[in-house]
Amino acid sequence: VKVTDGRIIPALATTTAMICGLVDVEFMKLVKGLHKTEGALDKFYNANINLATGLQAMNMFRPDAAVKKKTKLAAMPEYTSWQQVVIDKEITVKQLVEKIEQQYACKVHRIIPSGEEKLALFQHIDMQKLDWKIEVSEAGDSVAIEPEAVYAQWPQLRMAAQMLAKASGPSKNHFLNQVNGCAKSLQTVKDGFSARFNGPVSQAYLGVARPADSEPEKQQYFDAVFAKRPYIALQVHVVNAENEEADLPPIRYNFR
Repeated sequence: VKVTDGRIIPALATTTAMICGLVDVEFMKLVKGLHKTEGALDKFYNANINLATGLQAMNMFRPDAAVKKKTKLAAMPEYTSWQQVVIDKEITVKQLVEKIEQQYACKVHRIIPSGEEKLALFQHIDMQKLDWKIEVSEAGDSVAIEPEAVYAQWPQLRMAAQMLAKASGPSKNHFLNQVNGCAKSLQTVKDGFSARFNGPVSQAYLGVARPADSEPEKQQYFDAVFAKRPYIALQVHVVNAENEEADLPPIRYNFR
């Protein structure tokens, strides 16, 4: 590496090189499977390096034990910060939800790309919307809307539904168009969820995580990484049998 700043060259040649070497030694221990042997913690090292201290430049010590976390799930009472749930083949989102619920006796509420709380491959509330109904009568003077949660999604529906029975002429058509517009939106939500729910997890991930066309550089980088990486990192939000929020380790979803 060619660097013009004289203070950076020694850092590249000493501290950084030493750190990389020490990290590689620990990686080789993983490759040899030492982490799976008895007393594994005693075979790995952590280190502090400070070249300014002369003879005391380097201190090596045992790493801290993995942090344990309670899950509130009987099937897996606790897990460590090193554990993962591993899925080793491509399956549908529906199959993934069913697999997690059956294996850990829980209810899946959300599946998201790791670290991306605003994105979701699956949300339980979207599944509930499959049973939502907005149906206009043949005469166009009444509408069946179920359940009450529909009004929270489209507040204008309440007034439109009430006015259908009272209004006439152009005014009635206005309210009818409002209701039909909401019904169309609901059907779009249902169709989109069904396609994602019954499709491969990797495609659902692409649909929510891939940057928009308005960000071509981010999109290009995402595509390059996705094309070579054989797995997806996911997180899952679940509740236990008592409807308490519970925890599971991150999911390593190997789809290639």
